[in-house]
Amino acid sequence: MADYYRQRWGTHVSFNLRIDRPIARFSLIVCVLMAVGVPGPNGAFSLQRAFADNAASTTTLAPYVSALRIAIRDPLVQLTWQNPPGVNGPVRVYRSKVEIDNSTIAQASLAGITDPGAESFLDIPPEPGEYYYAVLIQKPDNSVYDVFVPFRNITTRPIRISEAPTQAELAATVSGMTTTRINDEVVLRFQSSRSGRTLVIFRSTSPIDSSDALSRAVRIREVPSDTSSVTDFPVPGIGYYYAVLDTALLTSGTVVLKAGENFTGSAIEVPLGAEATGIPTASLIPRQTTPLPFLILQEGIQSGSNLVPSLILPTPNATLDPKTATAAEWLLSHVRIEAPAPLKPVVLNEDKVSSDKGAEYTLKGIVLTQLAHHQWSDAVTLLSNLLTLPLPADIRARAQFYLGQSYYFAGKYKQAFLAFLLSKDVYYTAAEPWMNAILDGRTD
Repeated sequence: MADYYRQRWGTHVSFNLRIDRPIARFSLIVCVLMAVGVPGPNGAFSLQRAFADNAASTTTLAPYVSALRIAIRDPLVQLTWQNPPGVNGPVRVYRSKVEIDNSTIAQASLAGITDPGAESFLDIPPEPGEYYYAVLIQKPDNSVYDVFVPFRNITTRPIRISEAPTQAELAATVSGMTTTRINDEVVLRFQSSRSGRTLVIFRSTSPIDSSDALSRAVRIREVPSDTSSVTDFPVPGIGYYYAVLDTALLTSGTVVLKAGENFTGSAIEVPLGAEATGIPTASLIPRQTTPLPFLILQEGIQSGSNLVPSLILPTPNATLDPKTATAAEWLLSHVRIEAPAPLKPVVLNEDKVSSDKGAEYTLKGIVLTQLAHHQWSDAVTLLSNLLTLPLPADIRARAQFYLGQSYYFAGKYKQAFLAFLLSKDVYYTAAEPWMNAILDGRTD
């Protein structure tokens, strides 16, 4: 090194200085290198250029947040940070019981994803313990920039939590709820404050603005809390209100209902379809108003003698022999004819399996709510409205079968018979006992 600088700067350059203090010696070396440069494989280059090159390369690194700060109010953990300039996407907050880096990020739990541009996040660890955090910027493809910089976007010391969170603290808060009708569907949109939770969707014909109204609402579906939209297929012709709530809040009884946040303040209605619900008449074959003549011959035309007893007309009553009559009475006294058992609501096998598709989903909802709770009048209204839609043949037959049951238990036997009649082409075996019961007068 000394020979190189003597050749370049002359023999007057001396390297015999002796510096005893390490800090002074290091400072002197840095000053000399900055003044004269350092050699490289292709000659000397200045230290200033090296610093500039390093700064330029830093600007090409993946972006990361900085100034990560932690505030604790046991068991709540508040994280704040600063986003890099020009980066306004969401960030992912990770939690782990070991320090988070490239080798441990796969084992870390995703505490949550912030809204774009947010610079804070409130976390509630699921149990007491020591936790580390990392705040990573999300890429457009939903992966993250895996840059881990201590004191900037990761913590290097554990955060100690000693209290277990309550269910209300763990629950996801729903906000910004809206409903939109698209053809025969209703789309619910909302935001949730936490992932890893379960949300319950409720539907009702009246506003779900109190605990009493919530108890009367129909529970239609459960979804993960990272869901932002849900499609419902309500019965047409009826206005519905909706609510979305965390399951834990329902269990703990700490539900707070807010219009426009977790329940809708106005009803939304799918219009009725144009299909007819009665018996079709255009396709029926016209019948004669007068029956054809029916001739019964009991005597021979030429001889006038009696013919073989008619199989159509009943034979005259005959008196039994006393012994025969006694035996017949004894036999009949030991015969017990049980009265037919009362009919009970029937659910077809097709509707015992869950479904989330269109009219089939709607039909099963009626079966599992109104029919299951014997709300016959409501079931008649809902099924009649549903049948105004252009339904597939099998779903239409099932709806008619359930409509027949609803009419039957509502005491409207003529309408019940007609409904069963419209379902028997597909569900003959299921509909026949109900039609026979109506014809036999078994309507109790």
